[in-house]
Amino acid sequence: MQVTDLPRWVYFPDTERVEWVNRLLRQVWPSARAAVSRALSDATDEGGALHGYAFHSTSLGDVCPQLGGVKVYARHQSAASSSSLASRGEVVLDVDLTWASACDLDLRLAGPRVRASVRDLCLSGASP
Repeated sequence: MQVTDLPRWVYFPDTERVEWVNRLLRQVWPSARAAVSRALSDATDEGGALHGYAFHSTSLGDVCPQLGGVKVYARHQSAASSSSLASRGEVVLDVDLTWASACDLDLRLAGPRVRASVRDLCLSGASP
């Protein structure tokens, strides 16, 4: 195991561990999956953004995303400017996200037999 395999809060002391958010995500994940399925179905209805397409399956899988750590900046910091103030009313978050899902998204074009599928999606990274 390498240091980079550990959660960010282990080697960055100013990054907060957010296990309570992960527990919350696990509890709301079944409802969130259903809401996304409904939203994708509504988008393919008459007048929807994806009219002319049809989702034959819209499962995001049983595994929810996991947050490895969150850092909240009082000042916006980037490589270009080391400490410029964030805009008024702006909250800057650095979020470490990992999601390995056995999703099944199957989109088909209504006319000709054109099909696009996404299965076994894996996302990992932190916000810049």
